Amino acid sequence: MKYNVSVLKQISFNKIYIFLICLVIFLIPANLFFKVNPASAYVNGLLVDYLIPKFYASDVPIIFLLSLWLIEVIKSKQKVILKTSSFILPSILASLFIIRQIFTPYPLAAAWYLLKLIEVGLLAWFLVTHSKFLKKSSIYWTIIFTTLFQSSLALWQFFTQKSLLGFSFLGEPNLAKSIGLAKDMWWYTGRVLPYATTAHPNILGGILAVFSLFIIAQKRHKILTAVVVSLALAIIIMTQSISALTSLTLGVLLLTLKPYYQKISNISDKLLIGFGATMIVLPLLINLAANLFEADSLTRRSYLQSASIRMFLDNLTTGVGLNQFTTRVEEFSDTQEVVRFIQPVHHIGLLWIAETGILGILLSWTLIKKINTKKIVLPFLILLPIATLDHYLLTQQSGLLLAVFMLSHPNYSLQDRR
Repeated sequence: MKYNVSVLKQISFNKIYIFLICLVIFLIPANLFFKVNPASAYVNGLLVDYLIPKFYASDVPIIFLLSLWLIEVIKSKQKVILKTSSFILPSILASLFIIRQIFTPYPLAAAWYLLKLIEVGLLAWFLVTHSKFLKKSSIYWTIIFTTLFQSSLALWQFFTQKSLLGFSFLGEPNLAKSIGLAKDMWWYTGRVLPYATTAHPNILGGILAVFSLFIIAQKRHKILTAVVVSLALAIIIMTQSISALTSLTLGVLLLTLKPYYQKISNISDKLLIGFGATMIVLPLLINLAANLFEADSLTRRSYLQSASIRMFLDNLTTGVGLNQFTTRVEEFSDTQEVVRFIQPVHHIGLLWIAETGILGILLSWTLIKKINTKKIVLPFLILLPIATLDHYLLTQQSGLLLAVFMLSHPNYSLQDRR
């Protein structure tokens, strides 16, 4: 019996691809990394974590996957067909965008982050063009296992108030040193919130929320789904992440009502307009709430939002540069509180325009115009609470990968697949 060698090779490639995708998914919550030149990340004598170039554990399978893809394309002599004329403007904007990063106060941080965006962009391109892999049962079981693993570790941390093995264990934080760690603000117990292997409880909550929606959308094994999602929900409540809880609730609602609103004409455009309106209105509501209520969280968010708008208006054309918000935030804040709270603004829209200006807006617009909005509007809406109340979808490796997998998965497309 003769076998087609090229078919066997393709099957082997596909198995490796699926394995690497599963590994990336498992490592999304992992905060294990190697620091590159941390001495370059000081701002006025203060070490700013966001400016430290980091090589994450999840970078390893991503680089292997992209390298394998490149080898496959070269060996099979595949051609990537693009309409050259339609990419002239994006290419010009992207070139200007790249050049801009050289002329920043911290060029290493800017260049490293730019490489990170290119890396996750190529990963997204691969996943979109190989969407069949995301439908494999191994992907489903990886998400189940990762959710159970992270939830179990979070339970251990919350009830023992101890780390299990420490940083070498996928980046698990040291809970013994509670200074600077997030603590209970709902029940005033002073307990450290669960981190699992993430950099912050909000990130853990967001990942569990999105993974729970993946599991629910698969409509497999009802009892297992109920158990895993219930456990994840308990952990989300323990993390006290309002954004994660809102995203999970909104996601369940959107997935449940999908067959109904999918029948409405131009629904994707209408939902996208609603997304944009919320991105604009919510910062105004936060500023209003900060003036009405005495809450440190609201006040700090309001400070950072005001600083981001001033930063954008003062650097209208190109912004301050990628990953440079924390280097300039003191210049654009009228309070010393921000000096002790050097973080990116908790709103990815404001963060993006502050760092990239009109150039970034134009580049984003030209790229989105080339994407079928029916394929991305549902993930956009599900991630909306996280995008408007936090920054990790842009500033953290876990957040970037979470957004990539959410936007790439075919389950969330509103396109009629009949």
